[in-house]
Amino acid sequence: MTREEIIRCVRDYVRDDMAQYAILIDSPWGSGKTYLYEHHLVDAVATAVNDAPRENIYISLYGIATIDALAKQLMTNFMLHLKWKKYGSRDMLNAANGMLAIASKAVSVSINDMVAMDMSKPSTMKELSKVKNFVICFDDLERCTIPVDEVLGFIDNLIEHCGCKIIILADEENIGKIYTNSNLELKYLSLLIGGKSLLNEPEDADGKPASKKKDISAISVDDLKKLNENVYSVNYVYKDIREKVVGKTLPYYPSLKETILEVINGDPSVGTAAYVKDETYRKFLLDHIDRIEKSFMETDNRNLRIFLRWIDKYNEIYKKTKEYYGNAKLYETVVDSFLQYSIWLSGAIGKNKKLAPWNSGLNVDYIVFEGKENEHIMRHRFIDEWITKTFWDDQAFNQSAKQVINLEEQESLRNKKIKSTGKALSELQDWRIKSDEEVELLTNKLTNELKEGKYSYMDYQNIIDLLIYLGRMKLYNRDIKDVQKTMLDLIDQATECQEIGKMPRTFVSEAERKLYMEIYGPIEARIDEKNREINIAAAVDNNKYESADKFMENCTDKKDYYIEHRSFTEFISIDRIVELLRRSTLEDIYKIKKAFLVVYDRATINQFYMKDISELRRLKEMISNREFFPITGRTREIAIESFTEMLEQVMTYLGA
Repeated sequence: MTREEIIRCVRDYVRDDMAQYAILIDSPWGSGKTYLYEHHLVDAVATAVNDAPRENIYISLYGIATIDALAKQLMTNFMLHLKWKKYGSRDMLNAANGMLAIASKAVSVSINDMVAMDMSKPSTMKELSKVKNFVICFDDLERCTIPVDEVLGFIDNLIEHCGCKIIILADEENIGKIYTNSNLELKYLSLLIGGKSLLNEPEDADGKPASKKKDISAISVDDLKKLNENVYSVNYVYKDIREKVVGKTLPYYPSLKETILEVINGDPSVGTAAYVKDETYRKFLLDHIDRIEKSFMETDNRNLRIFLRWIDKYNEIYKKTKEYYGNAKLYETVVDSFLQYSIWLSGAIGKNKKLAPWNSGLNVDYIVFEGKENEHIMRHRFIDEWITKTFWDDQAFNQSAKQVINLEEQESLRNKKIKSTGKALSELQDWRIKSDEEVELLTNKLTNELKEGKYSYMDYQNIIDLLIYLGRMKLYNRDIKDVQKTMLDLIDQATECQEIGKMPRTFVSEAERKLYMEIYGPIEARIDEKNREINIAAAVDNNKYESADKFMENCTDKKDYYIEHRSFTEFISIDRIVELLRRSTLEDIYKIKKAFLVVYDRATINQFYMKDISELRRLKEMISNREFFPITGRTREIAIESFTEMLEQVMTYLGA
């Protein structure tokens, strides 16, 4: 649901005297639930009923461990609110008395010795009218350490006996899971003792229950953590009793761009000040809002807190880049690289993702983030140092900027980059806030734009993924194989190479994964094949396979050409290399190995040859297969083993 839909539902709930239940606004951590309440729902509650305005009380449950502590916190907030409203002190205390008497009969407190409260006395019932018009917001239910059944019982009493309206803000999926992190040693021990088999065995590759039981002695740390969460989470307790208390669950799915814009600019209509005070920096962020939104979406990150931390950290990077490279021809290219990596890094840190260690001496590298193993991102050491340690390395910053410029200049020597010009794919990202008719029009527009060649290969994966998802949502019911055929036809007609999208995907079922692979697998294979055909045709030099000397000469002369095109294997035939090795002398085998190392120079390998991994692996497998590639003599075997070790080392440098 969007912000406007949430606001409307909250207003309706506050107005409805028959709604004797709580409503829960469900959204992942950091998505802006508290921000939504403070800047939008408070006013929505206060203005919902004209003749009997509602009052707001906000309670964060984070860190509250007992009902006693919760009752005291609620009383304190209630008293402060009434004091601020300039109510009399006696009325204030009596009203608090009445609310807490019903909410928790076991609590007995005193405040400044003015009032002694015995929660068992019925006399406090008279004061309930004082709290009837209150709307209480309980935030962070999933972080509360009070047993979930006790919290919901407390809330239920406030609803039934005090006439309060209750808004709960939580990540519903994680309610009750906080208990998995207490007494870990005993829980882990209980899970490992005895080697007992578990229910709900994982499915095999065909989606059927695995028949082979997992060996408990070989369980990994990650598996143990997941097992602990499944066994000891009390989320099931919450699910069993929630229906009595929570009448409606409102899933909050804010528009990412809308949230970003409000944070940057503020919203005068609700009295929200701009988070970014510097007007120059604010203008820069607004000018690059699409790139910022895209990078956050690439990382599956909608966490508002991570976004705010990124804004604070990126300010210095922006200032330095503008100061030193603002007039450079490729300024926007540098900005794009720094934006992308800083956002990916901020998201990884915010979600406790592991980062690979730096290769010594490098200031620029390529990195694969945990959970995004098919996407290589240009990495900058100075950004790591700045975001993780608040240490600014001016030299590393300049080296990074110059390297980005250098790579872009080399890229311009190859085929002109083909970029998507279609609009429908971007517009469909916010399909949740569009009507069925609008979604249908946009999917029609998307397929028409695709036929017109308005999308690069980089977006083919995203298009297939989105249409499968919309199909599951019953918003796209045409045959997706027609889209596959269109893409395959366009690839066959291509005359220029294009980069291919390799973003990893997650699936809700094995059936959906199979459908995705059935549709996109042939497309990816055809792209790789077509790119190789185009590149080999552009660099035909059959003489290089005549001898090891000719091959060495080719590698030496065309090293820069391969760097410019970011591949070596796209311009050579692996099969012909194998044949060359078959007929080579021992000396020539070592010469061919040296030729490979001329191309795969350690200083440039990480920046240019990531796409070669699959073909290098194929070459290694071919010459390691003794049935396919027989060897006579120990010295020749040693020579081929040396060549194989070189391939393994190169693939290691590439991150394979």
